[in-house]
Amino acid sequence: MNLLLCLISHQHVPNLLTVHELRPDRLVLLVTKPMEEVANNLINALDLGGLDYRT
Repeated sequence: MNLLLCLISHQHVPNLLTVHELRPDRLVLLVTKPMEEVANNLINALDLGGLDYRT
């Protein structure tokens, strides 16, 4: 099983590109309270790109 740990910040493109390149089995997001909306936006963008990490 491949696991990818992402630090969520306002710079979402590096995380987005890395997830699309590596396509891990599990995705763990390290998120602070102020960054929760940014994390949700990343998950939505991944979902639109065909990668579902909602579960």
